[in-house]
Amino acid sequence: MNSSESLSQKHRNQIRPIFEMLKHKKSELDIIDWGHLVSATKRSIMNSPQQYLSDFPDGRISDSVIHHLFEEFLNELT
Repeated sequence: MNSSESLSQKHRNQIRPIFEMLKHKKSELDIIDWGHLVSATKRSIMNSPQQYLSDFPDGRISDSVIHHLFEEFLNELT
């Protein structure tokens, strides 16, 4: 596992509770509101990664990893 994969796995584990909350909310909200919630959550994590993640690298790498994790999450739900 290279450092990028290791970082991605670590971040995935740290934001797993957020993904679980989003999965739960999907059944409670209509698809547009749920999409807005997912986008807002992703934006919050990208804007303030220190509130959600430990050991985050420079912003560009964190944004890339977070974007990838959200893509994986959304793909798993379809």
